[in-house]
Amino acid sequence: MTALNTGKIIPTGEKQAGLSVRGWLNSSLAKSTLLKMGVRIAIVIAVAALISYYHIFSILNEQVDDSLQKYIVERGQKESAIFLHAERNHQEFRQTFLDAWAEQENADNEDRFRQLFEHWPDDTWRLHEEAFQGIRRADGTYSRHITGYVGSNAPDTVRFHNKLVLSYDLIDRYADAWTMDYANLYVHMPQNVNIVYWPGVRWGMQADSNLDVTVEEWVYVANQEKNPERKPVWTGLYFDPTANEWMVSLATPVDSDGEHLINIGHDILLNTLFDRVFNDHLEGTYNFIFRADGRIIAHPGQINALQYHQGELHVSETNDPNLKHIVSRVLSEGGSLGELGLIIDDAASAAKLAVTKIKGPDWFFVTVYPHSLMAMAAMKTVYIVAIVGLVSLILELMILFYVLRRQVLDPVQEFVAFSRRFAAREPDSINALVEGSVSKRDDEMGTLAVSMTTMAAALKQYEGDLERRVEQRTNELDHANEVLQQEFMNREKIASLLHTIARDVSGLHGDNYFNTLTEFLADSLQGDFVFIGRVSEDKNSVHTLALRINNQIQENCSYELRGTPCEAVVNDGPQSFNGN
Repeated sequence: MTALNTGKIIPTGEKQAGLSVRGWLNSSLAKSTLLKMGVRIAIVIAVAALISYYHIFSILNEQVDDSLQKYIVERGQKESAIFLHAERNHQEFRQTFLDAWAEQENADNEDRFRQLFEHWPDDTWRLHEEAFQGIRRADGTYSRHITGYVGSNAPDTVRFHNKLVLSYDLIDRYADAWTMDYANLYVHMPQNVNIVYWPGVRWGMQADSNLDVTVEEWVYVANQEKNPERKPVWTGLYFDPTANEWMVSLATPVDSDGEHLINIGHDILLNTLFDRVFNDHLEGTYNFIFRADGRIIAHPGQINALQYHQGELHVSETNDPNLKHIVSRVLSEGGSLGELGLIIDDAASAAKLAVTKIKGPDWFFVTVYPHSLMAMAAMKTVYIVAIVGLVSLILELMILFYVLRRQVLDPVQEFVAFSRRFAAREPDSINALVEGSVSKRDDEMGTLAVSMTTMAAALKQYEGDLERRVEQRTNELDHANEVLQQEFMNREKIASLLHTIARDVSGLHGDNYFNTLTEFLADSLQGDFVFIGRVSEDKNSVHTLALRINNQIQENCSYELRGTPCEAVVNDGPQSFNGN
């Protein structure tokens, strides 16, 4: 049974049945319990998500390193292949040229020279149009797509003409096969000559009459001054105005007895290079290439700058501090770069740098893998953990609320109703709780219900005892008041005596003062033993200045404080001792 504010008694179950879920949730116990549990579980979920993030990030970090290493090794081999192949081509061409030159150097090929080359009004020599359109070979096949430019300042000798004819013949021999991978095949000479096989490009016919090929990078890089080692050398990017193309070139010098005869050349068009470097990359990453001297070869963010600088763009000329830092970091650690590449975890650029060398031109190929890619991948997993945790939290709170309502809140409502009825002194309040469902439970709530009824019965009994005790205590207080009044009168008497003492001894000095003072104290306080003493500086002893026992003056003495009541007085202030 539960008491309402009106005093009407209704069955406890009726009130419980009318309490909605919203009402339960408004309960301070329910709210606080669910809130605390929810916060704790949420913290556990957050910590689990955080631990999962770092664990997954650590695993991804190792996986990314392995993937980047495999990628960079494969990419280095792939990018190096075309350059190494070009160098092998040139070595084949070089050896064939030197072998043939030993016989052709002093031959008489003037008729063939005149058939192939024509003299233009601008005083240059060019290959005939038929060399580009098609010249029938002896085996019935056709030689095509070859043009040639011989500057006006070139030698007009039989030996030089023989070199031009031999260069044309070897280009015709190798070009069809080699240009499957390269834009062209050509021979240029220090005498301002270029003979080139280039399908679709009439280079030799379009060249300006004032063109000096020797000032072009793809020519002068092979000169003896620039290349004393006489080895194949790759250019940086440059723009060929005749072909209207951006490209990189391989130039291989061919010397005989110290004489620089020709250079063999291959071009790789920039568009092809950019297509591989920029588009063939891991998702979310980007690639770029630079030379050991800091010159940028290809970079997706520097295309306009490369065009503005006509391909000769140094990293110091860019407005990209991040690129400068990456290049500097790669160059500083490039000494440890091996066949398996190099993985640099660079905090400054917030990225992993996968580095390899492109063999041939010896360029650095760099893949930039931002740390954010790993973070995003880890976060995706953390999101799943968080969502699962959130769903689990909601289910856990629902289950907790159900259990809390059945096991705690319902019994608490009965206890509250009982306490209100008991406080209102309803005669059947104890019996209502004893007969209720909570008292029949075997758990702590049942024990609590029994304890409450026992306590209520004890309280009733205690009330009677308390009334009797109050009456007794009232009598005791009356007696205590009498004692206090007597004590007050005694204190007034003592105060009066002390005033008298102070007045009567104020004119005395020395021993008379202290002796007289002890006499007054003995009479006033009715003391058998009275003395006045001085505490030593170390507070270990007392020396009496006046000593009176049984109202007789005694000889002064000294005694140690330790273990005496006086020790408590010195340390803690005035004391009263009723015995011992």
